[in-house]
Amino acid sequence: MLARPAQISFIGDSHVLIYDDLLFADKAFGGHVVTRAAFLPGFMALGFADPTTGMPTKAVLESLRFLLLIGGDGDAFEALSKIEDGFWMNVHKARARSIMETPVVFSCGELDGRALLRELGTEARFELPFEPSEPLEPIEESSIIPYSLVESRALDFLKPFFAGLSLLHARGFGHLYVPSLPPPTNDDALWARFMDVGPTPRRLRYDVYKVFNHLFARFAAQVGYTFLDLWPQVTKDGLLDPAFGLDGAHLNKRAATLMVNKIFAHRPA
Repeated sequence: MLARPAQISFIGDSHVLIYDDLLFADKAFGGHVVTRAAFLPGFMALGFADPTTGMPTKAVLESLRFLLLIGGDGDAFEALSKIEDGFWMNVHKARARSIMETPVVFSCGELDGRALLRELGTEARFELPFEPSEPLEPIEESSIIPYSLVESRALDFLKPFFAGLSLLHARGFGHLYVPSLPPPTNDDALWARFMDVGPTPRRLRYDVYKVFNHLFARFAAQVGYTFLDLWPQVTKDGLLDPAFGLDGAHLNKRAATLMVNKIFAHRPA
């Protein structure tokens, strides 16, 4: 009789759909691993949790229940905040142990990135301090924005996400993961067709996504999650490798396999 496979749970925006019901083999996870996904339409980092208390929104809690990571009582998470040992009040210790051991991947930030692009406008430009950008085309000097302002605004979008993840980590979720925003399409026509931002120069959309990924990486240790950066594997010369693109907005199953392998590699022995 085959043993029940271990589970990796994906929660978030439409990028999680590619991971639903995939089966992998990995000895460190006990043999076989199944990936399950809970898709939340319109899911944004900005709406992940109360930025003051860190309490995740109802949609996040319902996704955790759907994936059998918390119990069914409506007040389960509120009860948890009163328990110092990280166990849920309405579940057995076996369930609590499962929570601590199950990898949970939260995918969000792209809709926040698009919102920031709308705020910046198509003429905005800024210089990344942590890596080179594409060369600037000739523009009016007044269109150049200080990087610090762009990063500060991006962090405004991410603060509720970080607050919610921090609380989840403190209350027993021991293996939280955040994937990088995927490289945006190189095709301007596809970008305009799939995204609700309007025409956006390639450099600008790439640089905004890089800002979000930079912040994901920077806050990982402080918040309590592992950042999974897929860009080195799915880009060529800094741009999306077409071999990993699906439809102009999402990555394909080949990229999904790379992501799951990253989780295997980061999993503590």
